[in-house]
Amino acid sequence: MRQGVALLVTLGIISAISVVIATSFELVNRGFEHIQNVEKVNQTAVVVRDIEKVMAVLIKNIDSSDTLSMLLGAYPPLFDEEGRFSLTIELQPIYTGININSILDKVNKKEPLEPRKLKEKYIPVFEYIFNFYQVKDGEMLLNYILDTIDLDVVERSIDTELALQDVSKLQGLILTKEAFFEILREYQTKYDDDIVLEIPWEDFFTFGYTSSETVIDCNFMKLGLVKALEMSYTEPLLDVEESDDTEVDEVSCDMIKDEANKEIKSKYLIREFKKNSNYRIRGKIEYLTNSVTEEFAFIYDFKTKRIISLEVE
Repeated sequence: MRQGVALLVTLGIISAISVVIATSFELVNRGFEHIQNVEKVNQTAVVVRDIEKVMAVLIKNIDSSDTLSMLLGAYPPLFDEEGRFSLTIELQPIYTGININSILDKVNKKEPLEPRKLKEKYIPVFEYIFNFYQVKDGEMLLNYILDTIDLDVVERSIDTELALQDVSKLQGLILTKEAFFEILREYQTKYDDDIVLEIPWEDFFTFGYTSSETVIDCNFMKLGLVKALEMSYTEPLLDVEESDDTEVDEVSCDMIKDEANKEIKSKYLIREFKKNSNYRIRGKIEYLTNSVTEEFAFIYDFKTKRIISLEVE
């Protein structure tokens, strides 16, 4: 039964995406015929608008964690009838870990010039990472991270305020994994600690455009974060095709449903997807028209049914 539902949802997604292609190509083609000036036709804007409309239709079918999981993933390329336009789409979860931009406490009103401190509840997470992966100087690495997230120019340690060394180093938000790894490389170069570049940081943290604490979806979080938060869990069930040596790091909400985890879940906003809840996913689009390939990524908000941020390649 579940496989049948998955097939129907997948077919519905593919059909809806086909509408995007048809609509987009029609508008682009009309622009070439009547405007005769390619520069006046913002093809990406057209695709974005149509993707937004299609996503609003798609999420009507997403009413549980199961159907959400079916929605996410990469889809095969779709083409217009004449083969002049193609589009591929990949939808990814973003609530997989702790929002790295939310880990600082508020400004201390009694001591406003003091650097903001790491929220106490996140101390065990960093301690776990530094100990488990044997980071040489975890305190120094943390200072690099915190000095990037805060907006002041007060150094927690010597040279940890990267913005003082390079004005192009923006502070406030770590938007991407690539930006985070730039910070890691600064530390790694100075302290000759290669292990920091090998740690699976995305198992623990997410990056993005908000400093607010965000939900962690227990169906998409990793086992490393579960262990860092000292949650009890049941071992995942392996498929018969998987060998006994297979290491599974994916987590499901059922694995951590132990009543002993209730307080931790509340503390770290760990929950599963619910229909009509505040929830966002990330999409990646690549489309080809007139032998020119364009790419962009977007964040889609289920509540407002809008694309709330756009990253054009």
